Amino acid sequence: RAERIRSMLRTVRSERGSADFEFLRRCASDDEISRELSRHKGMGPKTVSCVLLFALGKADFPVDTHVLRISKMMGWVPMSYTREAAYEHLNGRVPNECKLD
Repeated sequence: RAERIRSMLRTVRSERGSADFEFLRRCASDDEISRELSRHKGMGPKTVSCVLLFALGKADFPVDTHVLRISKMMGWVPMSYTREAAYEHLNGRVPNECKLD
C-alpha cells in the first residue's frame, strides 16, 4: 500500500506541482472527485467513498463486505446484490444527514 500511495503522490506532484490532494476540495462534483481518485491503482469504490466521507466531509455511504453482509441479512438489499449494487442502492436511500452522523 505504501508504494501505491507514493505512486499516487508522484503522479499528482508531476501533474499539479504539489504532492497533495487538496485540489479535490475545489472539484465541481463528487463524481469529478471519484473519477480523479479512481484513476489511481488501489483506489477502488470503497476507498473512494471513504475519502469522500471522512476526508472531504461529503455525504457518502461506504459499503464494504461487512456492510454488504449486514444489509443483506436485514433485507435492505436483495441477496443477489454485489457490493457495487448495494452501494448505489444504499446511497440512494440513506438520507444525507445520516451519512455523516
